[in-house]
Amino acid sequence: MVPQEAPSHLGAATQIFLALSAVLMAAIVYAAFNLSSIVSYERDIWHHLSVYRELIAAPFHAMNPHVATDDPSRSYSPWTVGVALFARAGGLDAFGATAISAILSSLSVLFGIFLFSREYFKNVWAPTLLLIAFFGTWLNIVNHTGYHTVVGFLYSVSYPFAIVLGVGFILWWLVLRALRSERDLIGYGIILCALGAALFITHQLQGLFAIGAGLSFALLSGQASPSRRLFLSFCLLAGLFASQFWWYFDPVEYVFKSEVRDGHSAPRILVY
Repeated sequence: MVPQEAPSHLGAATQIFLALSAVLMAAIVYAAFNLSSIVSYERDIWHHLSVYRELIAAPFHAMNPHVATDDPSRSYSPWTVGVALFARAGGLDAFGATAISAILSSLSVLFGIFLFSREYFKNVWAPTLLLIAFFGTWLNIVNHTGYHTVVGFLYSVSYPFAIVLGVGFILWWLVLRALRSERDLIGYGIILCALGAALFITHQLQGLFAIGAGLSFALLSGQASPSRRLFLSFCLLAGLFASQFWWYFDPVEYVFKSEVRDGHSAPRILVY
């Protein structure tokens, strides 16, 4: 076990984490507003720009962004709708919306890393070490979505996986807090259910990973009564059921029905 630092070291640990985070955020903000210097024409940024273009035009009844129909798209999630509403209110276009998504998603990842690592490892240096491990220990500088290198983040952090990644850390932090808290069990349960539903709607693969890890923490981590563990686990799973009420598409149907995911109706929600 890594020894706990004395309280006097708390300031230095936090300052180093904030300094590293500030450097990363400066690069991400630059990239977010200078997409032409980061991405190239073969990147899938155009897929996401199309999503925001349609949602900014009509947030609650958008046309399909990729085929000439009014069928829903799997990319129309609580996150993309929220970002589009913000961009619409500010008079921004699709490029502005991707910049907003990149900045807020990056902040969620950094905030989530800080909260989760402090709660799980109980060490003031844990956020800095996890941040370095997360971004700085790749043997190869992979420039591809889903590989969390600094280079990869610069061009893909505006994509939906990033906000799910960041909020996933926050969800795990909430599960750990709920296990150790003597109060507010119902409140924790409601929040976990809502977050689980939003994560699963926004990105099914990343969302299932976040919910699955949350379940492992709820069932196996720390000291808690069996009833508390089962209640929190039920709330996480209830989020999957609640996700079916999203008006643009049913993520449960998409994941578990191959005829929807791969069949003749696939172009309606675009398997992407």
